[in-house]
Amino acid sequence: HITDNNKMAFRGLLFVCLAVAVMAGIPAQERAVKNPKTANQIADKIAEDTVTEMTDRNWVPCKNFRDGNVTVGLSADTEQARIGVEESSEELRITGAEVCNLGSFTRSKSAAFNADETVMSGTVKMEDVTVTGNYQIVFPGVGEAPANHVKGTLTEKLNIFCDYEVKVLNKVPQNIQSYSCRKGNEVLESITNMSGNGMEQVHVAAIRQSLSREAVNIANTNVKVAFNTAIQDWKNAA
Repeated sequence: HITDNNKMAFRGLLFVCLAVAVMAGIPAQERAVKNPKTANQIADKIAEDTVTEMTDRNWVPCKNFRDGNVTVGLSADTEQARIGVEESSEELRITGAEVCNLGSFTRSKSAAFNADETVMSGTVKMEDVTVTGNYQIVFPGVGEAPANHVKGTLTEKLNIFCDYEVKVLNKVPQNIQSYSCRKGNEVLESITNMSGNGMEQVHVAAIRQSLSREAVNIANTNVKVAFNTAIQDWKNAA
């Protein structure tokens, strides 16, 4: 027999479960409250305002990044050794690259104050950041080794984490004390024109490293600028 009290208890439990489920699916920046006081609330507001700043700068959904050249040193393979080439280098060119999904910038874990609540530390993340670019690999030819030119496109997906410390005064962020980004898991989504390339593993590794390194560099520079702007705007408005 189910009493009215049991029914009310069940409804209350159901409401709590639904609320937890809904909140779990809401990005951190959408959980920011009007008057943040706890470390997590402050961190969520900074994240939300950082995304707004990046959107205003047209870095969301995607941001272009600079073209670049990288020299890839290669040890001689069997064929090169046979024709007298002991060592070679190739030039890797990345052009027309862009990084997407910086707008996924959210709190990664609980933020925390120090003992006197003058510094807040935390970590933010950008998930499924996609980096796409055109590549060219140019081997000028050495000795009897013929010149070679390979080009195509590559898409890399990775997670980026940024650890920070922010000075705080009366629960209002003041400035960045430290900020450093690193890459997490990464996956090669696609690459073209590598089939049958004897140096495929070396070439793919070099291209992926170049693109992911530039994505982390953008997080360490451009995203940091947006992060700092969010803090300064809050400070000035307080």
